[in-house]
Amino acid sequence: MNQASTLSAINRLPSRTPTGESNHLGTARSHSELLRDAIVSRLEQEQLTIERFYFASSRLQLAELAPAIERLERKGKLSNLLHDLVEFGLQSTERRRLLTESAPTFLALISTSGKIRMTNELLKLKHKPTKRAIGYAVVRSCVDREQLFSVVSPQRALKLLSLRYAPLKDIVGKVETLRALKDLRVPTQSPRRRKPANNAAERREARDHVQTILEVAQTGLRRLETLSNYKRKSPDAESASNARHSAPSAFIDAHVTLSAVARQAEKLLTGPRPSLSRLKTFIDVAGARLNLECSEAIRLSQSHTVHAKNGWTASRIEKLTTALSLIPEGHRLMSPKLRGFHLTKMRNLGERRPSGRVALSVTHISQHNRKDEFGGWDHLTGITVHEVAHGIQMSSSEPFVLHDPTTGDILTPSSPLFHLPSFAALSGWKFVAHLQKGEFFARDSVTLNNKLFPLHRPVFIPSGTPLPGRTDTEPGTWAILRSSYPVDTFVYRHDITAEFARCKTACDDPFEDWAESFSDYLLAPDQLLAMAAKKFYYMETHFRVYLRSKDYQRLLVMHEALKNDQATSGAS
Repeated sequence: MNQASTLSAINRLPSRTPTGESNHLGTARSHSELLRDAIVSRLEQEQLTIERFYFASSRLQLAELAPAIERLERKGKLSNLLHDLVEFGLQSTERRRLLTESAPTFLALISTSGKIRMTNELLKLKHKPTKRAIGYAVVRSCVDREQLFSVVSPQRALKLLSLRYAPLKDIVGKVETLRALKDLRVPTQSPRRRKPANNAAERREARDHVQTILEVAQTGLRRLETLSNYKRKSPDAESASNARHSAPSAFIDAHVTLSAVARQAEKLLTGPRPSLSRLKTFIDVAGARLNLECSEAIRLSQSHTVHAKNGWTASRIEKLTTALSLIPEGHRLMSPKLRGFHLTKMRNLGERRPSGRVALSVTHISQHNRKDEFGGWDHLTGITVHEVAHGIQMSSSEPFVLHDPTTGDILTPSSPLFHLPSFAALSGWKFVAHLQKGEFFARDSVTLNNKLFPLHRPVFIPSGTPLPGRTDTEPGTWAILRSSYPVDTFVYRHDITAEFARCKTACDDPFEDWAESFSDYLLAPDQLLAMAAKKFYYMETHFRVYLRSKDYQRLLVMHEALKNDQATSGAS
């Protein structure tokens, strides 16, 4: 199948299941088209052109509407757009769910003042479900911390919390926690002088620095206590309502971290006399850990102590901070399920946990250096960015893979930052099967309908081959079947001409493809431009890192590469 037919096939889905029951996925896709058409109609009424260059589908994607909506704001017509979104959300629960998932992608370019006006008008509505959906979308579309602080002001935070919407409460809790800890930072330790161990002057300096860390932690705890909405209730007085609206995870995580630092500092200052080396280790680790918690509201493990034995050294925390600084801030902070990081012993380089925390391998961090795969960046920095990409994927509220059983087209998941169907179309990814382990042979072959197919090698699929996710009328085509077995037992296929990021794991499945493209987009953009310009454009459409940094030279290279690709596709 050529690329054009593959891309158009993703938009075709039967409206009913074989049993005659309503197909929820088909309904969801029709709602997406209705939302897109409603916004396009509004833009056309205001005589605003929608500029398209290249995207995954022949149909307009919601993320591509952001520049036109930015021009709509400059014309002072945001209230009209808000009216359209409200009318759309009033129709059904499915439409409101679509707004929470898709609206942030086209509201991202609206200015801070525009988002404040939208939020104020939203809070005047009487229909609470619609207020929840659009309010959540507006908050998640914020691109940096200052915009978040402005949009979610203390007064608006109380009104947003009164909506009693758990995802929105988690985000407001993260914003309020960051605001409470704003400008709270441990000063860097003065350079160490080379003097004999247990030198009295150096010990006094170390104790003074521990005292400073204690004061910062106690100040942070006092600030957190001012968030009256999150004060813990006594167990006997806690009602079902209080349990339902308990403190958000960001508040609890920050409280636990600051309490652990304060407790350890008090122990060093009031307990048995610690060694100078122990004081220095605490200063390095606790200071770096406290600074990261106050600036990012992200935990560095579940340990209630701050010993170096948990793996977090000051240099590793610095590399983690560097990795987080490379990721668009608003998107990172607004991923409710991205809660923290662990260092642990495991065979993989890193993995995302259902808790929302990212696990990183101590062994691989210490023994491996794969800078060539991360654009020259440190191994820990590269792995962190890759795993945060998976954390963004996990922010979706949908099941991880739903597909059309007739065509194999991937339909979910999606979230405000992660829309797998349109990304999968770039490489022609199709879902083939979920097999038992016994149907795999030596990790390089698989049995499908009693026929043996090679994995990870080009294979010609004749017309009429009874392959799952393949229609009888589909013409014969070359494709490559993929699986990351034994990690998982899903089988996908993609076009033989598909382009990928450099790392070989990008070919394992569409989730790894997205994560590696995201990593290269931030860490090795020129490498991704050279190898998969369409995927660079997809990431830029959603995250706009290089547009905001005014890197016009790199954007020009992207447009030239896409022009050449279009010309080549047209000639063929």
